[in-house]
Amino acid sequence: MANMATPYPARKVNGAAFAAAVSSVLLWVLRERLGWQLPITLEPAIVAIVTFVVGYFIPPADRDTLDSDVALPLPPTKEAG
Repeated sequence: MANMATPYPARKVNGAAFAAAVSSVLLWVLRERLGWQLPITLEPAIVAIVTFVVGYFIPPADRDTLDSDVALPLPPTKEAG
């Protein structure tokens, strides 16, 4: 597993976590305050989709680099037969 160069979480992780929290609160407001009735299985799916989309589109920060001292595993190579 790759190690980050800094101890801080990546910008993408922060953004996705924040989006998950905000979408959960918004779904609660829609359900409890505005009376929208969404299927119970749809709410976690909406949160997951919003989390993925936000995490995908947020660009990495300059500090979001891998530690250069850690060797990443190489993919297996095909042996000549």
